[in-house]
Amino acid sequence: MLLYLANHLVGNGGIWGLLVPSMYMVLLAFGAIATPGVGIAGSMLAVLPQPVTEYSHAPAYALLTWLLTGGFRNRGWSKQMALRLGVMAAMVFGVWMELLQGFVPGRTVDIHDVAFNAIGIGLAALVIEAAPEPRAFTFARALLRSQK
Repeated sequence: MLLYLANHLVGNGGIWGLLVPSMYMVLLAFGAIATPGVGIAGSMLAVLPQPVTEYSHAPAYALLTWLLTGGFRNRGWSKQMALRLGVMAAMVFGVWMELLQGFVPGRTVDIHDVAFNAIGIGLAALVIEAAPEPRAFTFARALLRSQK
């Protein structure tokens, strides 16, 4: 059910298939460059206790992995290849965002954040791998292949 919903949220391939993950990556990037205590986003960061900001990396990057994998699936990639590419793209993005934080005043590069990113990405990969293939998605792919 969750993957069925993901397929409808992410789109039907083409540019739309990766639009939602791209928009989410922009949102994560804004969070990475927000300076604690400065502006609206920075004020919200300053209010949250340190463990909350660290632990929030896992669900944030799990969602990114899920969106990326769904976007690649909707572009016609196999589940295995889409998952591998989604995991790699999410991890590379997470490492780059962490390195970017080293240039933001009031922010530091923290290996623990990268570790929590990896935990979220790994958990999402396990869930995606274990989930059965949605029937509607399988039927649609077979129908599209038969029309070529």
